[in-house]
Amino acid sequence: MKATIRLDPRDKARMKARFRKAVNHSIDKAVPLLRTLLKEIKKESQEIVPYKTGNLRSAAHYSVRRNPISVTGMFWYDEEKAPYAMVQHETPDPPWSHSGGRRWHYWSDPINSREQDIEDIWRECFEGVWG
Repeated sequence: MKATIRLDPRDKARMKARFRKAVNHSIDKAVPLLRTLLKEIKKESQEIVPYKTGNLRSAAHYSVRRNPISVTGMFWYDEEKAPYAMVQHETPDPPWSHSGGRRWHYWSDPINSREQDIEDIWRECFEGVWG
């Protein structure tokens, strides 16, 4: 008796189907993880954003969009609601004075501090994908 098992990368249809299934599985897994991460980034940012009237703090938003072969997360401050958002973000102390842990770079610092978390999501989503 004899059995032949062939793993042939030239079998494009089979490889394409497996790859599509693996990517879809991984992207589906990434959506809630990225949503949780962006929610945390927004919260961290709102804790340090300069605060006078609360308008800038309430201008923070995030979204996660699932596309056919990717997932995209966005975090931003609505510059229509708070047209001074970029100036606040880029102006250090001094010349401005912030108190209570509020500071400049309120948008970029929380994002930059979570770079490893973004890598961890990528790794977690593709772990065991061929299982």
